[in-house]
Amino acid sequence: MTLSSNVVRNCEVSVSSKKPSSGVSLETRFLNTLGRVTSNAEKKTELLIALSGGVDSVVLLSLAAGLDKQNLCSVRAVYVDHGLQKQSVAWGDHCASLCETLAVSFEFVAVDVDLQSGLSPESAARDARYSAMKTMLRADEYLCTAHHAEDQAETLLLQLFRGAGINGLASMPEVRDFGAGYLFRPLLQASQSEIIDYAKLRNLSWVEDPSNTDLRYDRNFLRHELLPMIEQRWPQVAQRISRSAAHCAEAVVLTSELAVKDFLSRDANSHDVNSKVISSHDVNLLGKMSVSQIRSLSHVRQKNLLRHWISSQGFQTPSTVQLEQLLKDLVHGKEEGQGCVAFGAAEVARYQDNLCLAKRGSFDSLADFEYQWVCSDVPLFIAELDWQLDAVARDNLKPFIGKTLVVRNRRGGERWRPDPAGRSTSVKSMLQQRGVPPWLRSRILFVFHDQVLVDICGPNFEL
Repeated sequence: MTLSSNVVRNCEVSVSSKKPSSGVSLETRFLNTLGRVTSNAEKKTELLIALSGGVDSVVLLSLAAGLDKQNLCSVRAVYVDHGLQKQSVAWGDHCASLCETLAVSFEFVAVDVDLQSGLSPESAARDARYSAMKTMLRADEYLCTAHHAEDQAETLLLQLFRGAGINGLASMPEVRDFGAGYLFRPLLQASQSEIIDYAKLRNLSWVEDPSNTDLRYDRNFLRHELLPMIEQRWPQVAQRISRSAAHCAEAVVLTSELAVKDFLSRDANSHDVNSKVISSHDVNLLGKMSVSQIRSLSHVRQKNLLRHWISSQGFQTPSTVQLEQLLKDLVHGKEEGQGCVAFGAAEVARYQDNLCLAKRGSFDSLADFEYQWVCSDVPLFIAELDWQLDAVARDNLKPFIGKTLVVRNRRGGERWRPDPAGRSTSVKSMLQQRGVPPWLRSRILFVFHDQVLVDICGPNFEL
């Protein structure tokens, strides 16, 4: 497909005479960064380039392909089409052509963007893009994006204007775990002018996304209006702001280590928390947190622990107001109180001395449901629980193979007789003694034969 000149630039123009601030070429810095980040790798480094067709990702592809030719790494590329721009398919074709020229394996992936998610179209598209790339990432492979110093500066300023804490001001990390591999931003220390100079010098071609100049978007306003004005007064301010983001990232590491240490302090005898640097990879913070443990900390450390706990489970951390509400209502509320605080896609509920974290809606009680089942070696699928009841795997149900059973969730008032010759006991009392929170009780299955309760089970419950 032939693209018009206003979509793809074939750069045969003069190159800026400005030297890199470090005095080291972009190729050398890219190689050094890759070597530093992957120094502990036991096999040849594999890179997956997130290719949009813009100048930044095209330069990233060129740099990576250069190392691939030297057998220093292996490279493939992916273009994700959101379908939000009429030129998107043509951009994908251009990316395919670039990869063919560079002898780089290429994949075109189309995604559906959920524009009804409540997110902005840009955020929804970003989520769809990263979700698609995460699924195709191989074990220990590095997904490389072309974010540079100006991108980092814009991210920090946007977070600053939103009143973010150090986690937000840390902006984009150079590398982090992602899917089966890692998310890697090897150009964070490079300026966009260096990237454009590189592209011009090598006569690279790239596409121009018209939305990148739309000043209705905050990031574009920063990029085209605010930052250029600031740079007139303070040259190379983007690199300096990026340096501040790196300092904040170091502070995040320290607060994360403190959060994990605070978590482990409840069982200091089984964890030598001083023997090594602690990170969230060293301990599973799980979906529960002790209220009394949180209360034993200062207010600042309470907030730090909760933020780290929530983010470690893959949820966006609550705002300052939401975090203070969580502390007030759930941590410092009544000793045996119950409650729930929702934020983003998550919610935290309290039962007795535990805070529990889950996806929003997880703490809602299920409506009544019931199944008639001729018990057999074929499991019964419980749609409400997305779970299978397997009679063969349950000793209590094996005597009832071939008989009709009623399977339903809890109604209340049930009694359980574990010993046919013994006395029955209240299921409600049994659940309370075991500390089963109320929201799980409607998800417990009760199996009856001739109106006699013969088994109790479920995805989160065992007798």
